[in-house]
Amino acid sequence: MKKNTLLFVVGAVCLAAAAAVYATGASAVQTAREALAALQEDYSKVQALAYTGFVDLDTEAPAALDGVLYFPVEDGEVKTLEDVRALLGRVYTQRKAAEVLDYCTGTTRVLTELDGRLYRADAYEMGWPIGAEVDAAQWDGDALTVQVTLEWNEPVPGVLTLRQEGGAWKIDGIERAS
Repeated sequence: MKKNTLLFVVGAVCLAAAAAVYATGASAVQTAREALAALQEDYSKVQALAYTGFVDLDTEAPAALDGVLYFPVEDGEVKTLEDVRALLGRVYTQRKAAEVLDYCTGTTRVLTELDGRLYRADAYEMGWPIGAEVDAAQWDGDALTVQVTLEWNEPVPGVLTLRQEGGAWKIDGIERAS
């Protein structure tokens, strides 16, 4: 094979490889955007229930437990801890949903159920508010690692891990980028 032909073939192979890498990266970003858009409504509700407390509460019917004042949650869809579990299961993988539920009912004790009704402490916990933009994404085996901005008091870089479970993309991990 002539030198020019060989250079042409090598160049074509390199160009094809670069295009494949670009296409895979673009596909990961697009998949991440679509996954986060699908989760947005439920994720916002999780943030309100589990962290910020920006939910409608019945302030006329408080209950005191172990020195903490709880108020019934006034939400048409989330009325019990079982409803919270279902909501978490739509947003997070089973492992992560269990972790978030334990955080809400054990670690911070912001959620409880009394007489079959969901109650929330009038408290604020720092959550994981995800910004609207996906900064970058890449496949990592069967997971998708996504660089986002966490909208805390000051925007900070964050990393999400998304995994498919039950045919849908769900959050398996979220952390502040190091």
